[in-house]
Amino acid sequence: MAGKLCWALGLGLLFAAAVLTQAPLAVGLLEFFLLLTLLLALEVRYLRGKVEAELVVPTQPAVQGQPFVLTVRLTNRSPLPIPQLLTLVQAADTWGGSTIT
Repeated sequence: MAGKLCWALGLGLLFAAAVLTQAPLAVGLLEFFLLLTLLLALEVRYLRGKVEAELVVPTQPAVQGQPFVLTVRLTNRSPLPIPQLLTLVQAADTWGGSTIT
C-alpha cells in the first residue's frame, strides 16, 4: 500500500510541477511517468491470468510445538518473470480459538 501511495504522490507532484511551471523537462517527466504507469498496469493485467499459486497442506494434523511444512506451488504460464511473491498464511486453533498469521 505504501508503494501505491508513493506512486500517486509522485504523479501528483509531477502533474503540479508540469502545470505550474510548464517547463519542457517537467512535462517530459510527467509524460514518461504516465507511460510507465500504463505499462505497469498492462503488465499486472497480463500476469493476472497467467500466474497460479496453490497451497499444499500436510495431511497429518499439526501438533503444538512440533514443526510442520506448508508448501506453496507456483505455476507461471507467462514468458515474463515474477518479480516478487508474498505469501500470507493464517491458521486458526479450533480448540483454543486463537489465530496465527
